[in-house]
Amino acid sequence: MSVLSLTMAWAAVNPVPLETNSPNENGLDACGGCAGGATCNGSSCQCSSGNTYCSNSCVNTAFDSNNCGSCANACPGVQSCCSSLCVNEQASSSNCGSCGNTCPSNSTCSAGSCVCNSGYVLSSGSCVACGVYGKPCCSANSCSGGPNLTCSSGNCVCASGWLPAGGICKISAA
Repeated sequence: MSVLSLTMAWAAVNPVPLETNSPNENGLDACGGCAGGATCNGSSCQCSSGNTYCSNSCVNTAFDSNNCGSCANACPGVQSCCSSLCVNEQASSSNCGSCGNTCPSNSTCSAGSCVCNSGYVLSSGSCVACGVYGKPCCSANSCSGGPNLTCSSGNCVCASGWLPAGGICKISAA
């Protein structure tokens, strides 16, 4: 047997590992050909920072509804992937309408919008008590904090002939 035959026989049994991204005789790298923007690193496809290689493409598992938190973890129905968790953006008070949109205190998420609870109105981005002295009027310009309150310029104030005293309206001394 010649030296060349021995060298070829040894090479067939002990193949030289392919270098990263070095094409083999079929034009493929050691990974077998990475797709979706991935590059071959050793023998596995790698994506840029923050992305994961799932089903031949690079995805952000923190926000991909088909690969939420990990590859092939699809969110059911109308749920979306927010910070690697499947959530219903139509009802989630911490992801209302979009990921990370948190509803203020004294409100709920309804149909993807933050809605103040009964007895509260939106004022400067917060849901505040309404209908009581010194607070905004409730819907239909109503004040329910006592019979002596009236709505004026969007706020509940004491009715004519009544004066504020400790958060309520008392009859004024004549």
